[in-house]
Amino acid sequence: MEARLSLEHITDCLASVFDAQQDERIQARCKYRLSDAGLAAFSVFYMQSPSFLSYQRDMTKRQGKSNAQTIFSLKRIPTDTHIRTMLDGIAADNLGVIYRHIVNELVGQRMLTNYQVSYEDEAYYLLALDGTEFHSSHKVSCELCCRTSKDGNSRYHHSLIPPVLVHPEQAEVISLEPEFISQQDSYDKQDCERNAIKR
Repeated sequence: MEARLSLEHITDCLASVFDAQQDERIQARCKYRLSDAGLAAFSVFYMQSPSFLSYQRDMTKRQGKSNAQTIFSLKRIPTDTHIRTMLDGIAADNLGVIYRHIVNELVGQRMLTNYQVSYEDEAYYLLALDGTEFHSSHKVSCELCCRTSKDGNSRYHHSLIPPVLVHPEQAEVISLEPEFISQQDSYDKQDCERNAIKR
């Protein structure tokens, strides 16, 4: 069976999801598509190099083409500021479809059987769960921020539970759709994480 989960397939899915988002910008003035920003952000995480995009822009100027274009199908490479500005308006929940699509492909290709473990003649999956914080500030906040107070000072933060499928004999892990911790979950860290895990 031909494997469909190539990097090209995943970047095509990412591009289509980002381009399907509602874009409030005046299109005649837009230099970059939403998919340019989305793929640029993905490329930084994929390459695990914060200087990747600036290097690619320089390469484009020097050689007329870059790895970002050939590997990630980027039409144009936006600046870091453009990426943040364009993607800040997209709700993270809208991107969950990408995770679900990849998991469906893995199930269809029977690739998740490599992650099953046996216990009392039954097959199970091992899921690693832990809360992580990806924004924290005493000044910058939004209506979705969780808020904690200590000594009269407020701290605003965003946290999530990123579930990861693991297996003791597999070197790779499979990231599943994260669950965001919301303000109503609780003010206590452990309760926040428990409530998010239940969802």
